[in-house]
Amino acid sequence: MINYKTHPDWEKEVQKLTNGKGVEHIVEVVGGSSIAKSIDALASQGHIYVIGFLENMEANVNLFALLAKQARIQGINLGDHRAFEDFNKDLDQINIDPVIDTVYSFDQAKEAYEHQMEGAFGKIVIDFNK
Repeated sequence: MINYKTHPDWEKEVQKLTNGKGVEHIVEVVGGSSIAKSIDALASQGHIYVIGFLENMEANVNLFALLAKQARIQGINLGDHRAFEDFNKDLDQINIDPVIDTVYSFDQAKEAYEHQMEGAFGKIVIDFNK
């Protein structure tokens, strides 16, 4: 796991950890300038799945880097509840667990959003039952 706060050039760390190969799949939630970093971290013929744009809805993309890696970028919208359940079953099968930064109670929602704005590593969860 690579923390973007301790490794602001996380794409270089990905390349280092993979001996220059890069990774085959990236779930991109930041958008903006992060797309370029995702392309740099990608393996040849890798996939980037864009599901969010926390930084910016627009991005500058180095088309040469995209073409050289024969990368695929796919936007993903939210689906229905059944699709979400199917997605979670697939994640379980390939042993991918989300990184949870902090779990807040509903009464702490304001603190949760403040924490997110400060830059969390992983997901911020608001537990309605807590």
